Amino acid sequence: MYMSPITADGSIASPVMNEPTRLRLRLHQKSVSVLSKAVASALGLDEFQCLRIGRAAAWHDVGKLYISNEILNDSHPINERDFLDLKKHTIYGHNHLKVFKGDPVAELASEIALQHHEKWDGTGYPFGLSREEISIESRIVAICDVYDALREDRPYRNAISHDDAMHVLIRGDMRTNPSMFDPKVLQAVTRIDDKFRDIFEEQHRRDGRESGGGR
Repeated sequence: MYMSPITADGSIASPVMNEPTRLRLRLHQKSVSVLSKAVASALGLDEFQCLRIGRAAAWHDVGKLYISNEILNDSHPINERDFLDLKKHTIYGHNHLKVFKGDPVAELASEIALQHHEKWDGTGYPFGLSREEISIESRIVAICDVYDALREDRPYRNAISHDDAMHVLIRGDMRTNPSMFDPKVLQAVTRIDDKFRDIFEEQHRRDGRESGGGR
């Protein structure tokens, strides 16, 4: 239901995203969903909250349905103009999910779609929120999204190992700084290091055979 593009009048629109990219997006979102539920549990959230976060996280990138295949599947490093367009997926996803009024999962998913690229240190987008201005659900999904993306092959770079991905989260690299993440959420991830690896490998082994490329 949530994976069909919607027009301004609320009707179903023709999909912009091609089928291989849609399959990869579904896989990424499902993996982030399971990772997010595990992190929520490690933070001590109750079972209902963990389930709710896991379900809502499965739609965090739905706004990419409205981003062109050319941008999503470009094998070159993204240029500034295309990056500005790509960043709009947060707004598109928020608006897409707002249509499903009265659905508590869609309401939380709408907030996560809007905020999952906000950063603890205020360097994220679309609004430059920081610290507790960002919902705890979005702070959880943010780090799971980065980890899963690092572990996946993308058109513009190869996947990296679990150990290398954890090093990026904890120590940083040229694109990622640990100051971007809520310290408590990052600590929770490090406590379930092995489980994180196992979840990713299980999700991608089970569902990854048909996935395509994409940002």
